[in-house]
Amino acid sequence: MRDLEPLLAVRRQPRPIPPPSEQKRLSVAEAYVVQDRLREALPAQGDRLIGWKAGLTNRAAQAQFQVEEPVYGFLLASGVLPSGSEVPVARFASLAVEAEIAFLMKQDLAGPGVAPPRAMLAVEGALPALELVDFR
Repeated sequence: MRDLEPLLAVRRQPRPIPPPSEQKRLSVAEAYVVQDRLREALPAQGDRLIGWKAGLTNRAAQAQFQVEEPVYGFLLASGVLPSGSEVPVARFASLAVEAEIAFLMKQDLAGPGVAPPRAMLAVEGALPALELVDFR
């Protein structure tokens, strides 16, 4: 996907659009290139990168999406609502809610080669979170 504008436009005016993979089957590496370009474009438009999210962390979900390992995505400040906030449903095209565990990190991790003991030492704490998924 060369043109990010359709993906940026649905963030400004939520509506369902065909996924980029319908135009061309994307490899995981190609999908990360699109994600990296969005991760550069959105902060350039005033948002702020605040963290990361793991996805497809179980084999059944990986099989459904035809990947062989968990994937990751970035989190932006505009996507975080404080506990007790009213959810502005107008900013979603098709809202779903998932229960998650959020980890507060006391240090950054970068791989390859991050073993579980090192990852555990990097965690400050954990708390429940709700992920508001938008199927745009």
